Amino acid sequence: QEMMSAPQSVSLAHKLAFKLDHWMYDCIYLALALNQDALLLTADRKFWNAANRGGYGASVELLTWPGQSK
Repeated sequence: QEMMSAPQSVSLAHKLAFKLDHWMYDCIYLALALNQDALLLTADRKFWNAANRGGYGASVELLTWPGQSK
């Protein structure tokens, strides 16, 4: 798979930020994960919820600790 250029990654992240109504810096990580067909791990429940609502749940996993529920 060919990697996106930096401007393409930023452009996708910008679109994701508006679609998910979430911060751009988190969406940059999501754009890179999508480009690499990788799983993005996050402890940010708000971002994880936004990604799931936006249809990207398969690409983002919420990190939890023992005794903490999803």
